[in-house]
Amino acid sequence: MSPIFSRSPLTLLALLLALPPLVASSSSFPLPTIAIAAVGTNTASPHHLACGLVSNGTGYQLSCASVSNRSASPRKYGYGGGSATPFSALVAGDGYLCSVDPISSPPVSMRWWDLNDSEEPSKRVYRGEALSAVAGGGEYVCGLVEKRIKCWRWEWGVVPEEIEQERFVALEAKGKVVCGVLMSDYSLVCWGGDVAGGVRKVFDKHLTDKSDVYSFGVLLLELLSGCKVIQRYEGSGTPRNVVDMAVPYIESDRVDRGLYC
Repeated sequence: MSPIFSRSPLTLLALLLALPPLVASSSSFPLPTIAIAAVGTNTASPHHLACGLVSNGTGYQLSCASVSNRSASPRKYGYGGGSATPFSALVAGDGYLCSVDPISSPPVSMRWWDLNDSEEPSKRVYRGEALSAVAGGGEYVCGLVEKRIKCWRWEWGVVPEEIEQERFVALEAKGKVVCGVLMSDYSLVCWGGDVAGGVRKVFDKHLTDKSDVYSFGVLLLELLSGCKVIQRYEGSGTPRNVVDMAVPYIESDRVDRGLYC
């Protein structure tokens, strides 16, 4: 894989800073502002939509565009006031799109669109306190309400009793699994249809604020070098970590000479 830049890592950073704010960024929106929805009854080969909060000059509106059909025009979603209805976050999954109203003025509402039935109007699935996090997976959505996890349209029922009163600082959802980071000790707890035993503590007291910093650093290395996190390099039969590859060049101040795959 060739590197994104050819002369200096600063080139990429300058390019990112120069891009116009067409899509809402996470720096000004604490919740997700882009999502990918899978549409269609054929689960083996679904049609995908890329959705985002797009600037309209005075605020942000919800818009989705086909990933595979270039000729299809983007579709705007709204309710009440139409497509100009302001949103602050969105998530998507298998056949649905879900939006969150501006979190600056509770009570907050969450609305749900059935993408497999374009004629069906949106439905409100939540109205209440602001959400500090939201994630979508499969056919459901979960969020943090006052630091406690709440899920909507979840076929496996309510959050397990042993953790329903726990407070979380982050969560993620994928397929039939939901994971959250406990506020008490930063342990990572997962549960759902694919989790053995119902609830499992995956990492016990190992996740800290430094984990986020390290993960962000790895992401930057991927962008700047064009390398995968784990990659098998030419002339070596052993896969190598991108961090192990990059550190010697960084320490010897030779980033521009060797930080690429």
